[in-house]
Amino acid sequence: MNTLADLTSLAIALEPLGVELPDEATSIIELRTAALAAATTTAIDDLRADVVSGAVKPAAIAKRVEAAATAVIVKAAVRDVLRELEPGFDRMARRWARANGDNIIEQLKPTFATAGDQLAAAVAELGVGIDASDVLARGAAAAAAWQHREDARATLHAVRKARRALAAAGYGEIFEDVSWYVADIGTTEELERARGLMDKHAFDVEAVVGASFTLRLNTLRDAEQLVTAAAAGSDAERLARSLADPATQAHNARVEAQNRALMKAAGR
Repeated sequence: MNTLADLTSLAIALEPLGVELPDEATSIIELRTAALAAATTTAIDDLRADVVSGAVKPAAIAKRVEAAATAVIVKAAVRDVLRELEPGFDRMARRWARANGDNIIEQLKPTFATAGDQLAAAVAELGVGIDASDVLARGAAAAAAWQHREDARATLHAVRKARRALAAAGYGEIFEDVSWYVADIGTTEELERARGLMDKHAFDVEAVVGASFTLRLNTLRDAEQLVTAAAAGSDAERLARSLADPATQAHNARVEAQNRALMKAAGR
């Protein structure tokens, strides 16, 4: 993990969505940036420029070369120290992401929900996969729906970018899943169908909306509960199908009759 790159990517992704990283996160970026600055030197470049310009006199060149060499040696040692510090920066970033990721998600939820509703309305008007020529042929209302769809997709993509950056910074699993973005999944089979749609369409949520799934931006806990509930729904469906099966019903009736007979024989 590159702490500076991941947190900086998160900050950049959040900015157009009107969400700012808190001071604790920005301080991690600033701390590592300052540490990196300590590992760089322009001593050789400065000396070269002075030599070319004639600013260095023969009497001073030896001391300048020694000073540049010393700077290079010191900065190399500083870089060695920074390599040892990297795991510490990573732990700081991950600790922050785990502690504050839910808050970031909650701030993004209203924007995601509004864009999701806008996309659902556009899909209801246009369907999925309509091209520009068909839209033009259908008139002004369709053209307006098309623009609303494009605006919604851009917003949802921006939120997705921020969500992925948050994961890269240490908020849960790094691998993107449809459970981050949907609600009201009844069974594991439905969840897998939604996953298949998003995978097939490169995580374009329009396909998921077109298949009548509801969009919702989820925290880690939201997503985990959704997956658990889907598994429970599948178990309940399998049990219901089993109980409705005539062979199962006949078997259960035989077992119940045998149990009653045993209890009667035992005088109960």
